[in-house]
Amino acid sequence: MKKDDKILKKEDLLALDKEALVALFSSQINELSSENKQLETKNQQLSQSILAYEAKLRQATQEYERLMEQVILAKKDRFGSKSEKSTSNQLNLFNEAELFSSESTNEEPQEYPEEANKKKRSASKIKQNHMLDDAKLRVEEIIHDLSESEKEGYECVGKETKKLLKYQPSEWYVEHHIYPKYRLNTNHENSEFKSAPMAPSLFSGSSITSSALAHIISLKYNLALPLYRIERDFHAHDVNISRQTLSNWSIRASEEYFSYLVLRMREFLLKEPILHVDETTVQILNHQDGSTNKKSYMWLYRFGAYNSRPLLIYDYQPGRSHVYPLEFLKEYSGYLQSDGYQAYDKLIHVKRVGCLAHARRRFIEVKEVSNKGTEGFIMASTILKQINHIMALDKKASVLSLEEKQLFRLEKEKPSLDQFKQLLIQYQPVVLGKSHLGKAIAYSLNQFESFERVLEDPRLEWTNNAAERAIKPFVMGRKAWLFSNTTRGAQSSAALYSIVQSALENKLHVERYLTYILDEMTQKNITNENQFDYLLPNSVSLPDFCYQKSKNKN
Repeated sequence: MKKDDKILKKEDLLALDKEALVALFSSQINELSSENKQLETKNQQLSQSILAYEAKLRQATQEYERLMEQVILAKKDRFGSKSEKSTSNQLNLFNEAELFSSESTNEEPQEYPEEANKKKRSASKIKQNHMLDDAKLRVEEIIHDLSESEKEGYECVGKETKKLLKYQPSEWYVEHHIYPKYRLNTNHENSEFKSAPMAPSLFSGSSITSSALAHIISLKYNLALPLYRIERDFHAHDVNISRQTLSNWSIRASEEYFSYLVLRMREFLLKEPILHVDETTVQILNHQDGSTNKKSYMWLYRFGAYNSRPLLIYDYQPGRSHVYPLEFLKEYSGYLQSDGYQAYDKLIHVKRVGCLAHARRRFIEVKEVSNKGTEGFIMASTILKQINHIMALDKKASVLSLEEKQLFRLEKEKPSLDQFKQLLIQYQPVVLGKSHLGKAIAYSLNQFESFERVLEDPRLEWTNNAAERAIKPFVMGRKAWLFSNTTRGAQSSAALYSIVQSALENKLHVERYLTYILDEMTQKNITNENQFDYLLPNSVSLPDFCYQKSKNKN
């Protein structure tokens, strides 16, 4: 009944006959049914609006969480630790001495923070680290004895020894090489003169010697000291040599000596069945190759981690395009382990092997930006636990022979890898693709074929850590010297890093080894490409004095 209809009273209804009553009630029922349908339609519209607003709210919440993830990660990248190792407390930059003064608090760094068992250093190991090893250091004995009168009536029953660490500053000195000249005693006007032959020099007209140049190269490419600090140290020792001269000597040494060894190292490297690769930026102020890039790159190629006598090649290039590794590896067809950088996918003639550590790192970041107990935190934790399980299994297999390791991987590690993939497939539909977790899952799934390739050869690694460790010395050096002035300087640095870091990988004493190279090459003319193979960092023909005293060359 409409609002403006007349309201019938009881006596009015009693006055109506049966047919009128039926007609009246039918009319009202129809009106109520129509109103009910209209209310149902409005209710459906309101429900749809509520669902739409809930979806928008959910989307806005997810977008907010995604943006907050980026903010947290940006803060961590700028202010936080770059290490994935778990530590009990943050290092105090201004209290380092006090922080490490208590030996009882030292702990071994953990490679996998999700592992439950954390081993502490034993007291004996800590004590051993602080002992002064007589076998490695020169020992001088100073006897503090009583006078003869004080010893009268006594007999010696033993002695007490106290060890002290001493330092003797390095010494720079000048050698005067004198060549007396002799004239033949004769009455002829054109007398014959004779003197000893001149000793060969590194560079024509230069006063630098092999030992001095080896020290300079070691300071920069081993200890990461910039040239201005080396110059300052030289001036403190009354050696007035400019940084420009130091730079010129290093570049000439690279071009005239070490570059020949690096070319041979590259030939041997390309014959290896397994290589690791990584790259990092380097700034060039004055390009000499026509490039205008603000960011140039230093590429790192090295032997597989299984090889105990590896070679490392640093290769400077003006960019990060796939054309650079494609050119370097054009004759290579073995396994190439790298991160997920897409440029490596274009090297179709190699067998790409992925890095599980890079995938793992992304899920660690998810945990860092997620609140504990949230769905994303739980998912990331579950995936990390599975990755850590794979790595823990492989660590156990490291003591096995290659044949046993391959069987172990197929029996134990492959099922764990399959379970890891199933977790990724299970979680992907229920997470936002743009979220950090969604991107981490997508990355792992995109790289999964390269992960599975590890199972093809027991010499392969689950991670590309070998390359990342090898490129770190260059990164640390870059923080000190910031940039290369010229393209020529960057190319020379690449060659010197190749020699120095390969030497360290082979347990060589850098300065003694570089001195030996320079002495050997200065005295000989280059006649063939393999003439100096005995000088390569992984050569078994190097003399014992080239090796670190604390290391065995085998």
